[in-house]
Amino acid sequence: MPSASKALIRDCVVYANGRGPAVAPVGEYDITRLSDCEIGFCNCATRHAFSMSVDAMQQHLCEGRMRLLGGDRLPSVAAKK
Repeated sequence: MPSASKALIRDCVVYANGRGPAVAPVGEYDITRLSDCEIGFCNCATRHAFSMSVDAMQQHLCEGRMRLLGGDRLPSVAAKK
């Protein structure tokens, strides 16, 4: 099973931006695993970037607010050198 490299945000995905809750714009995002419990999102076209916990992402996936593209698993944590 390959790891996903992108996520498609479909509807009302809320994340914390340091000033309170924010809604991510609908679109396709590159995703990377920042740590064991955090996923980074970056929309290259709009340069909109944010992160959220793995738990929050799994909830949005289960609710159908986003879906994974390019695989069916979340990306793994990069090996430390």
